[in-house]
Amino acid sequence: MDRSNPSLGCTYFNQLSYRYVAGDADAILELDVTDDLRGPNGGVHAGITSVLADVAGAMAIAARTERGGATSSVSVHCLAPAKVGPLRATANMLRASKNSAIADVQVTDVGNDGRLVAVAHITCGLFAAS
Repeated sequence: MDRSNPSLGCTYFNQLSYRYVAGDADAILELDVTDDLRGPNGGVHAGITSVLADVAGAMAIAARTERGGATSSVSVHCLAPAKVGPLRATANMLRASKNSAIADVQVTDVGNDGRLVAVAHITCGLFAAS
C-alpha cells in the first residue's frame, strides 16, 4: 500500500491538511484543525471526524490485507468536541475474512492533551486479490 497517498483515491480528503504518521498501529493519520472545519460552537464538525476515521480505518485494512476495498459500514461515536488539533486517528484492523474486514479507530485531539473525541468501527468489502 502506498502510504504517501493515504486518501485511497478520495479527492475530497485530498483537500484537507492531513498527513500519515508512523507508529505502533496499522495506520495513523493526523488532520490539522482549521477554522473552516469548525462548527458554530468552535468544535470540529462530526462529519470531518467521521471522514478521518473512515480513511484511517480503510488504510489499516489495506495495510494488513494488502488488498483494496470499499467502505460498507461506518459507526462513529462522538465522545467530546475536538477544539484544538491536530486530530489523530489511530486505526487497527480487528479481523478480516475472505470478503470483508473491520477496523477499530480512535480519534484524539492531540493539542488538547490527547483527549479522546471519537471511536469508530469501519467495515470494508475487500476487492478480489489480483
